[in-house]
Amino acid sequence: MKAILVHAPVEKVVEEYDAPSYPHIGLAYVATYGNKRGLDCKVVDCKFERIDLDELLDRLEEFRDEKEFIVGYTAMTHEISRVNDVAKEVKRIFPQSLSILGGVHVTALTDQCLEEFEVFDIGVTGEGEKTFLNLVNSITDHATLKEVPGIVYRDNGNIICNQETGLKSDLDEIGFPDWSLFPKAKEYPINIGRGCPVPCVFCMRASGTESRFRSVENILEEINELNNNYQLKMIHFFGDDFAANKELTHKLLDGLMTLRDKISWRAGMRVSHIDKEMLQKMKRAGCEHFEIGVESGNKKILKGIKKGISLRKVEEVVKFSKEVGLDCWCYFILGHPNENWDTAMDTVNFLCKINPTNAAI
Repeated sequence: MKAILVHAPVEKVVEEYDAPSYPHIGLAYVATYGNKRGLDCKVVDCKFERIDLDELLDRLEEFRDEKEFIVGYTAMTHEISRVNDVAKEVKRIFPQSLSILGGVHVTALTDQCLEEFEVFDIGVTGEGEKTFLNLVNSITDHATLKEVPGIVYRDNGNIICNQETGLKSDLDEIGFPDWSLFPKAKEYPINIGRGCPVPCVFCMRASGTESRFRSVENILEEINELNNNYQLKMIHFFGDDFAANKELTHKLLDGLMTLRDKISWRAGMRVSHIDKEMLQKMKRAGCEHFEIGVESGNKKILKGIKKGISLRKVEEVVKFSKEVGLDCWCYFILGHPNENWDTAMDTVNFLCKINPTNAAI
């Protein structure tokens, strides 16, 4: 059965995430994993390609004569209402389509998601590569869905949640995303690991509570392949914390410095794992900027959200970044539990005090 994975279009661009400079890495992994194992799966990344709902519907016309086909969507919580609207319109125009939802929202609120959004026939929870493959094969073979781990579906009016599959321990085995599924990009995402042990209350930790990493050799092999195929200029290293495993991080930085062509890159990091020596080495290895989640400028709020960092350390890291000459982007959240005007202003004042290169609230 044919399938197409969709990163749904936005109604209006209001933030960088609505118009990314790089294609969707999650959809790339799911489609590539399936295609290498016999699926016929395409991708339309509406946000990356800057296309609207009408153009998405035009793209789907190639499936018009299919008796049945699958449209897979991904959604975080702030996207789910829009994705629901898009899926409804797709289902109206193509009633023979099966709507499958993956991503963080359905993973976090599994049965509630299908109760609230009836347009989705099936949900895929957790890491989607193997689950989506098994699901499509089961649908194609008209097999029972109760044998597919990691999905949520309806059965005679009841919502059934199948237990998730275990997380992949060897990330090297997944393989590299096939970026030919997307138009050429100026920047490509590369995943270095999955999972995070830090229990921040605002984070769902969809990739698990333990850190798992690819080998440095595997990451560098992917970079070389990307560079050969796409004349790579910019990398966005994905993962919950670029510096979580210092030995791996320094080994990767050493490898980046030996590349034939200098490649710029950026990465998100946990502030408690950063020191001046690492920033100096990152700059030599081609880092354009790094990003840290500060979340609040109030100590009590930080403790309440279980962030596990100190404001003193944040100040130190931003100071180091200026001394090294490396851009630092800081991210904050307003509206935490027990947030009030005074704690919110603490965040604003702290941001002004440290004065990073860039910031977002």
